Amino acid sequence: MRTKAHDPSQGPVLTAINRQVCNDSWMGRLFGMAELQLRIGGRLVTEDKMATVAEHYPLTDSAMYLCRMGPAFQEPIDDDDATADEEDGSDEDASDDTGPGNGDTDASDGDGVAASMSMDFATNVATC
Repeated sequence: MRTKAHDPSQGPVLTAINRQVCNDSWMGRLFGMAELQLRIGGRLVTEDKMATVAEHYPLTDSAMYLCRMGPAFQEPIDDDDATADEEDGSDEDASDDTGPGNGDTDASDGDGVAASMSMDFATNVATC
C-alpha cells in the first residue's frame, strides 16, 4: 500500500532554496575537480578546454560566487602579457644605480654600498 506521507527514512524534506544550495555545492565541487584534473594532467590548459569544462559542469551565478570558481573567477591562462615596463620599451633594471656615481658619498672607499646592503640583509634575516 502506497501513501503520500513523508517517509522519515529518506531524510528531511528540503525546501527549494535548500535543494538549490545542495545542487550548487555539488556542481561547484565537480567543476573544481574537473578543473584540477586539467591542471595536473601534464598538458597545457587552454581556454577551449576550460570552456568545455564550463559547458559540462554548468554553474549558476550563486554557485560561482559561493565557490569562487567558474569562468568569472579564473585567472588568465596566458601569463605572458606585457607589463607596463615592457609595453613602453623601457628596461626595468636600467634605472637601478648599483655602481658608484656622482651622488654617492661612499664612492671613494668602495665599501659603502656593500656594507649598507649587507647590514640591510642581516636586519631582514633577523626579523624573519
